Amino acid sequence: MRKPSRANLLIATEIAETNDAEETELATPWNILIVDDDDEVHQITRVVLADCSFKGRPLNFLSAYSAAEAEKLFAEYPDIAVVLLDVVMETESAGLQLVRKIREDFGNPKVRVILRTGQPGQAPERKVIIDYDINDYKAKTELTAQKLFTTMISALRSYQDIVTIETSRRDISALKMMEEELRSAKEEAEDTLSQLRAAQDSLIHAEKMAALGSLVAGIAHEINTPIGTALTSASYLAERTKEFSQQFQSSQLKRSDLTRYLSLAGETSRLMLTNIERAAELVQSFKQVAVDQTSSERRRFDLKTYLGEVLLSLRPRVRRTKVTVEVHCAENIEVDGYPGALSHVVTNFVLNSLLHAYAPDQPGRITITVTQPAENEIRLRYSDDGAGIPEEIIGHIFEPFFTTRRGAGGSGLGLHIVYNMVRRNLAGKLKVQSQVGKGTVFDLSFPQRLPTGGPQAGTASALPSPEG
Repeated sequence: MRKPSRANLLIATEIAETNDAEETELATPWNILIVDDDDEVHQITRVVLADCSFKGRPLNFLSAYSAAEAEKLFAEYPDIAVVLLDVVMETESAGLQLVRKIREDFGNPKVRVILRTGQPGQAPERKVIIDYDINDYKAKTELTAQKLFTTMISALRSYQDIVTIETSRRDISALKMMEEELRSAKEEAEDTLSQLRAAQDSLIHAEKMAALGSLVAGIAHEINTPIGTALTSASYLAERTKEFSQQFQSSQLKRSDLTRYLSLAGETSRLMLTNIERAAELVQSFKQVAVDQTSSERRRFDLKTYLGEVLLSLRPRVRRTKVTVEVHCAENIEVDGYPGALSHVVTNFVLNSLLHAYAPDQPGRITITVTQPAENEIRLRYSDDGAGIPEEIIGHIFEPFFTTRRGAGGSGLGLHIVYNMVRRNLAGKLKVQSQVGKGTVFDLSFPQRLPTGGPQAGTASALPSPEG
């Protein structure tokens, strides 16, 4: 009997190793990274794609609630196939900056990046597709369950094709050509980044001068996220209901099918109800604050409720920091005055603290305490435990155009306008105390009911300069 040659033995060994590798690959799930600061986005994504598989391989979901967490997961899982990425998280462009780190710092051109944004105005599709190396762009409000499934399968197919091509390439000249192309792309990206940073500086400065614009940006992100989650839940439930109805009509319905459908219906209904209630609450709060800031209308309002609405509008900004905001105010304090002026004052206090009092990622606490020391008198004490104001400049903070952060987005008009609004619109008084390293306190007092023919809403810039 003829013995097999050494070459035949080697070939047989290679075939066996190849088969073993293929079986191992089929048993290995696809790693899918969800990056979003909203936990319910993670939940509904897992629910919708729970039964999804591609090429016989299931999906393994990894969750990150910030760009920083996502970077750690990329270091731990270099074979992530698809990233479902939000834009606005710990910063307004955290998602876009993460894209650059994935492509440049981590050197990962394979992973498919799908941008899911609840705030399309913050990241316009045309500009994002041109400036950033992403593979798909979806608004949360348009991403139904079927579209999410289709997008995932397309991304996995693209990822597998790229991996296959990369594995089969062995030609040195082709690798050198790719290296030159990557170097050229990197130079273009660096030029684009420089232009974006210059544009960002201008946008930041403009944002400090337009509080209402910041409010609108917060509205878009805060409201679109629950609406998008509710839409995805509803579309997924509708699809499963249709399948359930077909099974029932064809007399193929089993007890296990009924149990699974009831469980699914309960979970998706809970998600829809929770998110719709959340969106309704946000719409009502944002609507009232926005109307007050634009109309300067005098009216009666509950002070505790209104302060809650103002702080709710600031939540997108505060949430990207480690600073907490507390309000201590008695129930049923009705104020007759100009809520828009009070909203502007409190908003400026909070934004001023976030800009000046705390370093990035520094924990802190802002406290707003309301008391009634006398009849028809409201005292609002605003305090933070941040860096404080040096003694040599505290006497100048209400002066127009005085700022210590002119190169970092400060205009020097915020506290000047606040001072004038307190004096003219609220008929009140404003005092400040501060100690370096221990924080700052603003004491605001104003009448609970403005007298008839009292101060009128006006333009702060037309008022006289504040007293020293």
